[in-house]
Amino acid sequence: MPKTSRRVKSGPVVTGQLDSEGRLHGRGSERFPSGDVFRGRYHHGNKHGRGSWTFADGSMLMGVFNNDELHGIGTYRWPDGSEMSAEYAEGQLNGPSTKVDCDGDLESSGCYTDGVRSGRWYEVVDSYGACLVGPVSADGDWTGNEIAYVYPDKHNALIGTFEDGILQEAVEGTCAGELVDVCSIQRRQDSVSQSMCLSTAVKICDHPLRPDPYESHTVFVRNSSIAGAGEGLFAKRSLSAGELVAFYNGVRLSHEVVDGRAWSENGNCISLDEETVIDVPSIFSDTSVYCATLGHKANHAFEPNSRYAPCYHPLYGDIKCIHTIQAVEAGEEVTVHYDYNHQSDSGADESAPEWYLSSKPS
Repeated sequence: MPKTSRRVKSGPVVTGQLDSEGRLHGRGSERFPSGDVFRGRYHHGNKHGRGSWTFADGSMLMGVFNNDELHGIGTYRWPDGSEMSAEYAEGQLNGPSTKVDCDGDLESSGCYTDGVRSGRWYEVVDSYGACLVGPVSADGDWTGNEIAYVYPDKHNALIGTFEDGILQEAVEGTCAGELVDVCSIQRRQDSVSQSMCLSTAVKICDHPLRPDPYESHTVFVRNSSIAGAGEGLFAKRSLSAGELVAFYNGVRLSHEVVDGRAWSENGNCISLDEETVIDVPSIFSDTSVYCATLGHKANHAFEPNSRYAPCYHPLYGDIKCIHTIQAVEAGEEVTVHYDYNHQSDSGADESAPEWYLSSKPS
């Protein structure tokens, strides 16, 4: 049959082999007004055989179609290069599914039933590699018991009850082996039950002397190598560039409150967003009073090896964290740039403490 091209009124531009009734039959393509394009094989107007959708946003869906519906193993590829391979039945996700990022690292794995996640799942939930593992609910979300939040080291975990991905009650655990599965997580015998506790202006957390299990394997506090800096934060093990180092939780204050105080009161303040500042008050500076997170112990350097970033902690919610920007050796001090806005509207250096102004490069 000859190849032809035609436009269906208010529909796609059709190109390919047509049957006697003008329907695509054999190889062909349809280009829709939205910018979406399908290329593949047709049987009397229906997509039938191997084909692929290329969507206007740059994503693709590839597989074998049966009477217009994807059936069997299909592959969805996002514009960033991440890819999901899954089993389809009559156009719906039905069966095993695996998603990897652009580097080939696993992002999620589990099964679908009639388009809804079912059974046990593994899903990476942040850019550092932390994940949730366990059984999903009938609605396919992270609600139920025996669900675990696994830290980026894939060793430490919090296992217990979650509601729509939010921790309700959990105890600490450790993962056995490289393959993370909730069945391989052993509860720690000395662990106390913990719940999510968002800090307020007067409360920092429920267990201020309970060290974070991830930080306990990553950093420690001792006297800084920087003259006059007091204590500092040090790497307990060798860290690669981009690794999560420590968390920065504290009481939550408004910018107005913080801006109205002297610099001497704001030594452990860090901006969370346009409304909120996280502060570790001076009464909590000593690790004998507060050691639930240690990010506030990192000292400033104009050429640091780490930086602050937003993050989500299962116990403390949206806070700040520190991650490396270059390799850091075990025993090396972790430093960050405090990024003080050290020049006021008048052009004078008024918006930074004296020690910062005196040490900043000219």
